Amino acid sequence: TILCTTTTSAGQQPFLHIEIVNIKESSGQVVVALYKDKAEWLKKPFRQLIISTDAVSKKISFSVPYGAYAVTVYQDTNRNGELDSNFLGI
Repeated sequence: TILCTTTTSAGQQPFLHIEIVNIKESSGQVVVALYKDKAEWLKKPFRQLIISTDAVSKKISFSVPYGAYAVTVYQDTNRNGELDSNFLGI
């Protein structure tokens, strides 16, 4: 489960706050990526963080300019840096 909120301060870029809850595994890592451009989705993230799975939930923040973003979150259990799928693409 992912919860997103934003905050702003006068004269500063807004922050996008993301809370990831119900992390099931304690192995691997969680990859959180922001995309600004539709053509670059799942290819070249605008911002990316890799976080450990040492807790059931994690909170992270990105400082980003105003705009629309796509957020992807996946758990990379084998730490190969890729979103693995089976022969059906799942």
